[in-house]
Amino acid sequence: MDLLSRGVSWAWRRGLLGSLCVLGMAVSAGRAQGSLEFEVKGAYLLRFGEYVEWPPKALPPPGAPFVIGILGEDPFGGLLDEVVQRRQVQGRPVEVRRIQRVDDIRGVHILYVGSIEEGRWNQILEEVRGKGILTVGEKGPRRGAAIVFVQVHSKIRFEVDAEAAHLGDVKLSSKLLSLATAIRRTAPPG
Repeated sequence: MDLLSRGVSWAWRRGLLGSLCVLGMAVSAGRAQGSLEFEVKGAYLLRFGEYVEWPPKALPPPGAPFVIGILGEDPFGGLLDEVVQRRQVQGRPVEVRRIQRVDDIRGVHILYVGSIEEGRWNQILEEVRGKGILTVGEKGPRRGAAIVFVQVHSKIRFEVDAEAAHLGDVKLSSKLLSLATAIRRTAPPG
């Protein structure tokens, strides 16, 4: 699978393949709907959690959930909920939370920003500043997400913005960086 051919560790490959298999089973069983694109993105969101270092104050106590938040339009439907069932990130159970207001992102560890009004992006960046939140978004005109999904030769990949990760007070591992198609160091707007 070309998605994994960049010379990364077997543990990363095995983990991502496992996530993709779970997603594939959910789709084949008819329990989840969504395109292959969002199946892959959902697997990435789950795996990103293992390759990011959060400040101790940002992680919940053991037993409390590790939260993947979706702000704006939710392209995953119930698929992401199925993927995270009985899964753990950083030794904690995973929960998916849909968020409509930027003010409600407290307690989120990974924030996927779906389709939103462009004007809200600066508000999001201000809200995550220094709070230990990894922002993930889609390729487009806006800047500021630490990880941005892109499509390269019909495959889902991602780019990293190191400054945006720093803004959110998270550290990305070298293993995660080695998978990125590009690493940028641009200051987010605002």
